[in-house]
Amino acid sequence: MPSVEHAAILERDADSVWNVVKRFGAIADWHLAIAEGQIEGDVPDGTPGCVRVLRLADGGTLRERLLAVDATNRSFTYRFDDSPLPVDDYHLTVSLVAITGETRTFIRWTARFDVRPGHDPAEQVAIIRGLVAGGHDALGHFLTQKAAA
Repeated sequence: MPSVEHAAILERDADSVWNVVKRFGAIADWHLAIAEGQIEGDVPDGTPGCVRVLRLADGGTLRERLLAVDATNRSFTYRFDDSPLPVDDYHLTVSLVAITGETRTFIRWTARFDVRPGHDPAEQVAIIRGLVAGGHDALGHFLTQKAAA
């Protein structure tokens, strides 16, 4: 099972970062690849089991289900229910750690998935690595802009 991990430091305190990323349905506020997002059905945003429907900037659509939230440890896990990517069993966990005595946050994005037969695993790893890194960069930019406002 391929996996992708992206770990970095964000120049914001962990509570500020958590207050942005925990809003599962509001990812379009900061992720440049997502044109629009909304929570479907009656399960409230941020509640395990809620499903966000995302319209991508390229016109594709994703459905992602929130599986677990640990507010105390500032982490959550979700999976793809529907995706234009040729992957199955895709799960991504976002974890934040406050850096003691600083207003910086260590963030780790960890994705694991299976690649469907007939598709190159190395290519799918590269695509997902790009999506995760791009999302991280967009989050960092959003937080910087928010702090400057």
